[in-house]
Amino acid sequence: YVDNTPPPTTDSGTDTNWHNANVSVTLTCNDGTGAGCDTTLYCVDQAGNCTPNTIYTAPLVVSSEGIDYVRFRSNDTVANLESTKNATNTVKIDKTKPVANAGADKVVNEGALVNFNGNSSTDAPSGIASYSWDFDASNGIQVNATGVTNSTTYNANRTYVVTLTVTDNAGNTNSDNLTVTVQDLSPTANFTFTPTTPRENNNTQVLDP
Repeated sequence: YVDNTPPPTTDSGTDTNWHNANVSVTLTCNDGTGAGCDTTLYCVDQAGNCTPNTIYTAPLVVSSEGIDYVRFRSNDTVANLESTKNATNTVKIDKTKPVANAGADKVVNEGALVNFNGNSSTDAPSGIASYSWDFDASNGIQVNATGVTNSTTYNANRTYVVTLTVTDNAGNTNSDNLTVTVQDLSPTANFTFTPTTPRENNNTQVLDP
């Protein structure tokens, strides 16, 4: 029997998602009815062009943040050497919390529309997936609105704590607060009187509409 076919190696453990923890990748050499697998070599890099040179003995753990390529090849006991190939998917890891930025504190009049913008928030490498706003922390952190920009109106004059929570594509979250100080507006006098052109010594009636 002559075996001149390289043994195929498969991988498992990779997917298309971002992860916020280390990822374990399993390599399996299966030579079928051939001479049998001898050695599997692998390497991990972020350029996708490394040469496998580490002997595989157990599931390998990818820990570096960013987009990593797992490359491997196997040879059998009669020196048939498989071509180097990449794992089915890259390994994408982001363990770092995003930087949430709710913006500067605000001072507004009661009843005024207050605008919020979280576009100064940042995240690397996975990117921001969602923005969640709580407009008044005094009743607990709730989701009052979502999206990078939002607005609300405050009718009571006091100080409010607004919380922006940012989540990245790996599931890491972080929050930032700003305060909105709502000022009390003085009442506006509004009245009419009759007759509209009163004469001397005539009775005048003032009406509160």
